Amino acid sequence: MKPAENMQAAQGVAAARWAISAIFLLNGAGIGLWAAHVPEVQARAGIDTGVLGFLLLTIAGGAVAAMPLSGWLSGHWGTRAVALGSAGLFALTSVLLMNVEGTTALFLGLLGLLCFAVEGALVDWSALLLTERTRAEPASAALGYSAFSVAMAACRFAGDRLVLRFGAPRMMVYGGLGMFGGLMLAVLSTHFVLSALGFALIGLSAANVVPVIFAAAARMPGMSAGGGLATVATLGYAGLLMAPPLIGSIAAHTDIAVALGVLSLSGLVIAANARIVKKT
Repeated sequence: MKPAENMQAAQGVAAARWAISAIFLLNGAGIGLWAAHVPEVQARAGIDTGVLGFLLLTIAGGAVAAMPLSGWLSGHWGTRAVALGSAGLFALTSVLLMNVEGTTALFLGLLGLLCFAVEGALVDWSALLLTERTRAEPASAALGYSAFSVAMAACRFAGDRLVLRFGAPRMMVYGGLGMFGGLMLAVLSTHFVLSALGFALIGLSAANVVPVIFAAAARMPGMSAGGGLATVATLGYAGLLMAPPLIGSIAAHTDIAVALGVLSLSGLVIAANARIVKKT
């Protein structure tokens, strides 16, 4: 190998070593934090030591069951995707175990994550979808994301009036179904105009989902408005950052249309859980 290639390989190994070390560090910190809160969780849940022992056993059982599954998933999706996904799930479930009162600031955050995931995926992958599915030129393909962003901006200006007229839960239902329908139209169509209309529909539908979720987070009982909003916003923006590489990993094993088609299910999840914004 040439010196430049040797240096590049060494840098790649060093980066991988740091990434693995960080994962082990965060994993250990999370387990330690959970261990320190076991007595508090027992007191809040009102369970005796026998029930607590059984619940702790399920952690070990889950780990044993997940080990072979992780190997299989790594072989299909790659170790990076599995590590990122597992780390995210570990962090979210740890919060769920240690903060029973926060299960609702958590679920709102997950819905926000799904909405932001769609937006993040369209930023990076909408043009590629249009070039592959509709054979559009790169300059024309960029108009797909423009249709999405312009439609979203226009609908957000009318957001307050729409929420007052239809109510927050209905806005979540309409938004989720519209996101699903728009993505499916975009990935199934082979005509540029129809796909662009699909992106515009996503923008119209998603425009007021996040504002409604943020407003519900600010009204969380038992939490300050700033605390609830910060928690939901953190999870939401994680979706914006995590979705593009995960979509890329799925597309590498299938194609971009399949990957974005899978993401369209986020809209159905949002619509199915719309009532949560009425509970806060």
